[in-house]
Amino acid sequence: MASSSLITTLHPSPTPHQQQQADNCLNGECSIDDVNDLLIQLRVQVKNLKSQVGELEKYEQQLTQMNGTPAARDALKDIIKVRTSKKGEMR
Repeated sequence: MASSSLITTLHPSPTPHQQQQADNCLNGECSIDDVNDLLIQLRVQVKNLKSQVGELEKYEQQLTQMNGTPAARDALKDIIKVRTSKKGEMR
């Protein structure tokens, strides 16, 4: 059965603050240090998202292998339960 602690909600787009910072920097309204700080933040976010995608791909593979079995139905129920109870929460 899938471990519900690994199911997370992905946030593929930058936060509104990061988006505003990027827009400001693209318009030449920030320092080189600000650009560097923003790049670091975005790279960390990309790394975290790639890790989360990898975890979800593992679940997808496991569920594909056991598709149709009672264990698959139980795993899907667990996933749905966690996603609805933790909606919007980032781990």
